[in-house]
Amino acid sequence: MHFSAITSRLREEAGQSAVEFALVLPLFIAFVFLIVEFSRTFNAYNDVNQMAANGVRLAAVNRYPGAASLIASEADTGAVQNNATVALSYPNTTCNQGDPVRVTVTTPITILSLKPYLDVQPLTLTGHAEMRIEVPPTAGC
Repeated sequence: MHFSAITSRLREEAGQSAVEFALVLPLFIAFVFLIVEFSRTFNAYNDVNQMAANGVRLAAVNRYPGAASLIASEADTGAVQNNATVALSYPNTTCNQGDPVRVTVTTPITILSLKPYLDVQPLTLTGHAEMRIEVPPTAGC
């Protein structure tokens, strides 16, 4: 083979796009995966905050159904619904009209779906909501 034959074959660009695609594809897949995981986490965070807001509203008007009923009716995400804990508290230790009532919802959520392959610790999401009591609870504080 002559030198000119070798250099002419090196100038061909027949497989260039395939090589570029092979280099960019893993980055693109990782980027899409991260967007999906962020969306799942943000949805769970939104569920936790919404659950706390609805729970405190029900507690402020003396219609609080209890933690188990609140979780079952309010959580959209299965991870939140299965693992959430709800705490109702009265910061002033009194339950008079105008006193605050607080609901805190906490749930662990696994960020990465690759948990079987990686040692990823769950992230704890916490939602808080506080309102003033409109109708004092009949069962007491």
